Amino acid sequence: MKKFFLFSVILGVMLFSACKSSRTLQRGQKASSFSHLIQLVEQAQPSFKSMSATKIAVGVSMDGNQMSVSANLKIITDSVVQLSIIPFMGIEAYSLELYPDKWILYDKINRKYYTDGYDYFYYTMGIDADFYSLQSLFSARLFSIGKREVNIKDLKYTPLEDGKNQISFESAQVNQETFLTNTHVIENVLLKDKKQDNTLVTNYNEYVETKGINYPRNIVISLLNKEVSVFSLDMKLQKVVFDSELKLSLSNMERYTRGTLDQLMK
Repeated sequence: MKKFFLFSVILGVMLFSACKSSRTLQRGQKASSFSHLIQLVEQAQPSFKSMSATKIAVGVSMDGNQMSVSANLKIITDSVVQLSIIPFMGIEAYSLELYPDKWILYDKINRKYYTDGYDYFYYTMGIDADFYSLQSLFSARLFSIGKREVNIKDLKYTPLEDGKNQISFESAQVNQETFLTNTHVIENVLLKDKKQDNTLVTNYNEYVETKGINYPRNIVISLLNKEVSVFSLDMKLQKVVFDSELKLSLSNMERYTRGTLDQLMK
């Protein structure tokens, strides 16, 4: 189960939610067709080139144990995600850097780093993850797991009650269900692997509009095994800035000793 903890952490660190807004979203235009619905979803979903979030409140629950930490997050879309974990007294304990071809986790306390490609999760857990899918998942954007772009021919569409809709996608390893509100923003995403009976559930709560960008104020991710919760992250944001000039202070790998993933899992 420790492998799933690592996967959930790498997913969860990409979570963030927008700050308060002056108005909430109203019921959206009714879609005349599936292609029209996809257009409405793409118009409603968040779109930004960069994002900086500070003082993120992170609640972690695992095997009945709970803890709270703070985090800072920076994103340059399609390029890099950087997150700092600050568990106590303002001291950075971990730093995670996500790139399109790899992820690097720095253990600042023990002066070690761990790195691998996203296929690590496929070979160890059967989860067909990649940078762009995860970026979309935690930016509240429509995606098809394991694919760079959404192709409407790969999707299935099911109208639900009260103007809501469900979009389904199936890969060789994962069944994906995306549920939309009647304002055409994403409400839930379920990713269920076909082999190990694990389900990753992402809930987007309290959508508001901030400077023209619609984003949920709270996101909760849960990892279920046979419908039993084994891990969850509840993330809330104190301050977020979109599309400002963003400078990243990346960790220097030469200052750390490389650790093995087997060591990380112990």
